[in-house]
Amino acid sequence: HDFGTYVEIDPSQVPTGVKVIPSRFSYRKRPKDVKARIVVQQLRKNATGYSWVELFAAAPTSASHALLAWHAMRKGWPITEGDLTTAFLHADLEDGLTIIVKPPVEIYRGKLWLLKKALYGLRISPHVFQRWLTTQFKQMKFEPTRACPMTFWRDTDEAMMVAHADNIRLTAGDETTDELKLEFAQRMKIRWENVLSPEWSAYLGSSWCRPTVREIRVRPEDRHFQKLFELLQLEQAKAVPSATWSPQEEKKEAADLDAQHATAYRSGTGVMQWIAHATVRPRPDLQYTTKELARALSHPTTRDWARLRKAARYCIGTRSATMTFRYDPKLPLKITGYSDASFAEAPERKSTTGFVIFLQGVVITMGSKTQSIVALSTAEAELLALNTTAAESLFLQNLLRDMGHEDVPIELYTDSSAALGIISREGAGRVKHIHVRYLWLQQMLSEKKITIKKIGTTENLADLLTKHLSVARTEELSRAMGLELGDRRRSETTPTPPAQTLALRTHS
Repeated sequence: HDFGTYVEIDPSQVPTGVKVIPSRFSYRKRPKDVKARIVVQQLRKNATGYSWVELFAAAPTSASHALLAWHAMRKGWPITEGDLTTAFLHADLEDGLTIIVKPPVEIYRGKLWLLKKALYGLRISPHVFQRWLTTQFKQMKFEPTRACPMTFWRDTDEAMMVAHADNIRLTAGDETTDELKLEFAQRMKIRWENVLSPEWSAYLGSSWCRPTVREIRVRPEDRHFQKLFELLQLEQAKAVPSATWSPQEEKKEAADLDAQHATAYRSGTGVMQWIAHATVRPRPDLQYTTKELARALSHPTTRDWARLRKAARYCIGTRSATMTFRYDPKLPLKITGYSDASFAEAPERKSTTGFVIFLQGVVITMGSKTQSIVALSTAEAELLALNTTAAESLFLQNLLRDMGHEDVPIELYTDSSAALGIISREGAGRVKHIHVRYLWLQQMLSEKKITIKKIGTTENLADLLTKHLSVARTEELSRAMGLELGDRRRSETTPTPPAQTLALRTHS
């Protein structure tokens, strides 16, 4: 009623050909009460006729969240979090769009609802709400970046926002933040919940804190680990020091999982993926592991089940692992990327790409991906990995350009002399079978838009993202990226040792 969401009509007023969509109350138990929400039951089968363009709603990338943290640390500004209450109800439906809903049975009194605003459950609601939200931000002089439409920037005062559905993160000066809160209140119902502080607080499934102005720490919420252990019945299991697959289990003959265990495998792998990738990808030590586990989702076997349980037991001992983003003003404003590849390790002989990208000591993004084609040599695998790392670096450069930082230099590192040789010349040379699309780095290098340098294998941080390593090597590279694994010999309250040793040495 407050939003004017619908107009009541008689069933006889329903136009010919228009289907009435049912609705229901959705209940969620909370610590002190139960939240009730009206949800439209519009499924795919009764939502025909919509194109992809009418349904698409963007989400910010992990790089956007990390970039906002970098900007806040660089400026010394607070990070303020807001939550839009009854978010979709703010957005008007298009004129001429006829959507009729039957109220939940508990409150149905013979009248139907002709919707004027979006409701939860409508397939077009996310798209309509996002368009409305972008319009509101533009009226507040915030412009969406071209690279990420849910990252917003205001030139006048360099304020920055990231919107993830109805969750908003804002960084600006203290006075500007107070002014923006008032303007938000005039335009929408929003609850400002938290200012990032030394105390841990939850945001999008992760726990965050800010011990100092130039340091932000992130770790997955503990409830995800608890859910994982319950799914796999590992509540009383002992921790293992590594997620590396068990040699004994790998030698056993693999058999298909039964339906119950297959479902548990898919759910457990999904939780592992969330732990590794939530918001800003806070667990680089699990990136390769979760990527490999996800490859078996369609047809898991007993071998895959043993792999998942081994990875979960590794999480038992590292559930307190914390990722630290530490801004270093002494480092130049430069995008620094590390690229690596493991050759032909997948069953179909495809290689794995690993990359990690820094900005002034802050990890902005990272990834572990199976390459789309079969490389015929280590040099080709490394070349494909460099392509991915360069593309991710250019994406970050475009984001920074929209934030007023023109032509931030890009410097990439690889431990492959052969791949460096391929991109340092012109044309295919002896690798005539390589598709021309993978040689675009030659032009970028000749035009000096990107710098690529050789680095020793022992100093290549991306090595962690391409394969399972020894316990000591995993801890060394994790710490260099800012991840403190929480050594079982130390308590959780022990101060975190200096991170990014290898990275800073290479940067300098």
